[in-house]
Amino acid sequence: MLPFCSLDSIDVNGKHLIKVYKGIKNWYAYCPTCRANNTAGINNGNFNQMIDTAGLVNFEQAEARQKDAEGEYAVAHPNHQSKWDATIETVKEHNRTEETEYE
Repeated sequence: MLPFCSLDSIDVNGKHLIKVYKGIKNWYAYCPTCRANNTAGINNGNFNQMIDTAGLVNFEQAEARQKDAEGEYAVAHPNHQSKWDATIETVKEHNRTEETEYE
């Protein structure tokens, strides 16, 4: 069985570029309190944050981390903080680790 992978981009108008990543690349969590208070039914007013995906290898793990972060956002509302918030540093480290795995 192949490990879980995700595609970054496919250019169908010119040369085809496919970049395959091992694991989960981008995943977002939302504040449940902001969602509940959003009576317009659109994304405006909803807080969302990219979460750290380092070490995640399947959708079940990503969903579990998302639920954990969303629970922390609900408690911290309206400050919206979670131990799983992705930062520039965590994204750079994840990308750096990924590059060394494929060299």
